[in-house]
Formats: sequence, structure tokens, C-alpha cells
Amino acid sequence: MNSSKFLNCLDPDFQKDLKAEIKDLIFVEVRKIRREDLKNFVEAYLISYRGLEEYAYKTRREIKNYFNWLLKRDESGFMVAEMDSKTVGFIACDANWLSLFELKKVCEIHEIFVLPDFRKRGIGSKLLRSALFHALNMKRDLMELWVGEGNHFARLFYERNGFRGVNKVGKWVRMIREIQTTSLEECADRDLNPGQGLGKPLC
Repeated sequence: MNSSKFLNCLDPDFQKDLKAEIKDLIFVEVRKIRREDLKNFVEAYLISYRGLEEYAYKTRREIKNYFNWLLKRDESGFMVAEMDSKTVGFIACDANWLSLFELKKVCEIHEIFVLPDFRKRGIGSKLLRSALFHALNMKRDLMELWVGEGNHFARLFYERNGFRGVNKVGKWVRMIREIQTTSLEECADRDLNPGQGLGKPLC
């Protein structure tokens, strides 16, 4: 069944939402971070963590220092998502991270967030795919992250993107995702065909 026939089988309201999401993905650009993105990072961070302050840095100075630390850790893995030249999200993927649990270098997702007004459009998944490409280019076979125990929306998002919880330390849950070289082709194909794989864990 081709994509047009598939869409015609769906509920009209769902068709409308799906077409809007696919349109959004087409116009979302993910690029490497630049130092001049600092101001947008700070503002977007503060907005994105509203209601989740217990898991976030509180002051602008702390967030600026955090930005600089992320930049030093792995500049190539620090990326920003833009739509119509507007900053809508960030991801910081550190392929130089030595996991104390795995005793090897992994791709550590230190940070990922999308502005509230742009969530549920596939942007977070696209940022994760960009991190996956980076991890594979750096020959890493595992992605790792820590998420707040009470951040249920984020935990569900990670699970839908192939992560699973493996450890808990205090208020933090450690999640991992194994990756293989085949993931590169699969994710590239999904970027070219955004409607493919609906209902399955995204790359």
C-alpha cells in the first residue's frame, strides 16, 4: 500500500494531524551548535523546564556555565533544531563519555529539550536521530541518559524511542539504548519517509 492510499484509510482528523506533523518535520533543520546560540539556549532551557525545576539549573549563570561545559565535552554532538529560523529545541550528545556502569565510552545524552509550543511534532525524535548518527560516526554502540523519576512525559518519550530503564539513583533513572550499524540506514529512511513505522519505536 502506497502512502497516499494509507492516509486515505485513516480517520480524517488523524489525517490532518499526521500531515501537519510531516510538514513540520520537513521544515525542521538540525545543525551543530554555535557559541552565539548561548542566549537562545538559556531562554529555551528556562521555558522548557517550567514545572520541572527540581531537575534543572535555576539561574542564568548556571545555565550559561552548563552550555559552555556541554560545548567543551563534545562540540560535534551539541545540536540545535530550528523551524523557519526559530530555535525550537536542543540536544547535547557526548560521545566521549566514559560510563561508570558500562566501563566503556558511550553516547551520553546530557541534555535534550523542545519548547512546549513545538512538542508532539516529532522534533525531539529528530534530535535523537541526529544524536544517533553522531554516535554511530564515533563508533559507539550504546546511548545512555539520566531522566528525572517524576518526569513521566520524558520517560515515555524515551521508551517510545527505544530506551529502557536499567538503574535508579536517588531521583534519577538511568536509561540506555543499544544501537547497531543498521540503525543508520533505518533512521535515514524514516527521515526520508516520515510516515513510515507509525506505531513502532522511533529512531
